[in-house]
Amino acid sequence: MNRRLVVRPEAKEDIAKAYGWYWERGENLGRDFLEELGSLFRTIEAYPHAFPKVHGEKRRALLKRFPWAVFYRLPADEILILAVFHQACDPRRWKILR
Repeated sequence: MNRRLVVRPEAKEDIAKAYGWYWERGENLGRDFLEELGSLFRTIEAYPHAFPKVHGEKRRALLKRFPWAVFYRLPADEILILAVFHQACDPRRWKILR
């Protein structure tokens, strides 16, 4: 089944903040972050069940180079990206996502 990837506005905000932080550090880190995130999104689209459930129906996929995690759910015909969090964030923050 082909599922449509939907990124919630809150997750887009997370991505924009992370991108800005890396971009300020130079050496195209912002671009590299977005490229790796895009690659992970494509992997999630291709294999939505490949990543483990970590809280209820929420799944987590980790970036390789950057210490960030993508949290998502699989309602009906979608892949709903809930958040993109730095791995040092308080876990209570992502557990309350719907």
